[in-house]
Amino acid sequence: VFIPSAFVSYYGAALDEKTPLLRSNMAISKHAKRLLKHLGLDIGDKEVVSNIGLEQEFFLVPREMYYKRPDLQLAGRTIIGKDAPRGQEMCDHYMAPPSLANPALACMQEIQDECWRLGIPLKTRHREVAPNQYEFAPLYGYNTTQIDQNLMVMQIIEEVSARHGLAALLQEKPFNDVNGSGKHNNWSIATEDGTMMLHPAKINAA
Repeated sequence: VFIPSAFVSYYGAALDEKTPLLRSNMAISKHAKRLLKHLGLDIGDKEVVSNIGLEQEFFLVPREMYYKRPDLQLAGRTIIGKDAPRGQEMCDHYMAPPSLANPALACMQEIQDECWRLGIPLKTRHREVAPNQYEFAPLYGYNTTQIDQNLMVMQIIEEVSARHGLAALLQEKPFNDVNGSGKHNNWSIATEDGTMMLHPAKINAA
């Protein structure tokens, strides 16, 4: 088995999650090219591609505290106990750089370095709304590539955070009454040579 792989049945039914994405890309390209041709833009053999930028939000908590919570270890979220004593009171730090007072900044810098070594361009890092919540955002790229890279980013976040005495929580809602961690999908379509189809002026210029 080669990874990444796509799996289909003898009669062509998709047996994985990548095949439907590849087929939807083909359908979008086919009909987008037909639309562009009616608008006076014939791109010939070039394809229309789907671009995305998958943001990744997560929490970083001290690892010794993480080991005291079986629910965090087994489910990735709190199941028992009281709500957090502090909620969104610190939302004014949103988009701020990580503090030097805790190991989160060094952890995030190492995560970015590990990702760059694999060709994954994590362009931005910053705090999120909830306490101890952070976010990475990559440069956009083809959706098939970005999805594979995001899976690698999540694994790297978990592995590197352990080296800094932290535990990364990637579950969507690890704490009750506190902002959850989203994975915003910034989607667009464009021709292979960069004409943005959601920007009418770009199509007119082309």
